[in-house]
Amino acid sequence: MDNKKPISLGITQSTKELQKLIAEHPDYQIVIVAGRDAVCDEYDYTFCQRVNFEIGQVLDYYTPYDGEYVFRSEDDLREAIENALCDDESYNLSDDEFEKLIDEKVKEFEPFWKDVIIIYVNN
Repeated sequence: MDNKKPISLGITQSTKELQKLIAEHPDYQIVIVAGRDAVCDEYDYTFCQRVNFEIGQVLDYYTPYDGEYVFRSEDDLREAIENALCDDESYNLSDDEFEKLIDEKVKEFEPFWKDVIIIYVNN
């Protein structure tokens, strides 16, 4: 038997912070966001060493503006809509008219924003 001191893998996390968020927001759903370093092609599942929690919002709706990207802020949604429509020549609008159009498009998605507990995992 080797006399080396055992080294923790660092994959276990305290649940106190998550328990507190759930207790404070019992109606919020949970979303898990995995960072690009969390993916390991060799295994079906990967244990993650870095785990963080926060309250946030997600747009729980498909948009035609940025593929299947999940928006976490209205600013990101607005920017994606602006980028998608700015080169569309069917919209021959003044700057003010264009901003109004963007405001209308953003407003269409208001009912689909959800308050959530976000769990971020990565390695």
